[in-house]
Amino acid sequence: MSTSPAGPREGAVALVTGASSGIGAATARRPADKGAAVALVAGRGDRLHRLAEVHVTHAAVPHLIAAAATSRRQVSDIVNVSSTAGRGVRASSSVHNPTTFGLNGPTEALRQELLGEATRDAALRQIGGIEPLRAEDNADAIGHVVTRQRRVAVNDMLVRAGDQTW
Repeated sequence: MSTSPAGPREGAVALVTGASSGIGAATARRPADKGAAVALVAGRGDRLHRLAEVHVTHAAVPHLIAAAATSRRQVSDIVNVSSTAGRGVRASSSVHNPTTFGLNGPTEALRQELLGEATRDAALRQIGGIEPLRAEDNADAIGHVVTRQRRVAVNDMLVRAGDQTW
C-alpha cells in the first residue's frame, strides 16, 4: 500500500475533535499526511471562537457523505479525541467533564441518524413493541434517590423500560 498523498486515503474526509494539541493534533496529522481532508475541532474557546456560530459536525455531514460515496472504502470518519475526563470525574473538572462527556453521545446519535434505511427500520421495529415509561416512573425513581439519608450518594441511575435491552 502506498503512503503517499495519493495513497489509500485519497478522497477520504475525517472530522477530528480535540485537535488543538496533543493526541488530537497528532491524530489529525495522520490522515492528512495520507491525503485525507481533515476538519479540526477543539474544546478551547480561544481556538474555537470562529466556530462558535457553526455546528461543525452537522456542517461536515454532506462532505462526509459525499466522501463515503466516492471512496474505495465507502466510508468517511469522525474521530473524537477527548480525555479520561469523558469517562470519569474528579474534583476541579466540572467545566472540562461536560465537554468530554458530551462528545460521544452526539457523535453516536449522528452515526445512527446516517445509517441506511433498512438498518433504521430494523431498529424502529425493535423498539416498537416496548411499553414506554411514563413520567411518573421516572419521578418515582428520582424521588427515591433524592430522599436518601446523607450517608447515601447515588452517582448514577438508569431508568428504562422493562423490556428494553440497551
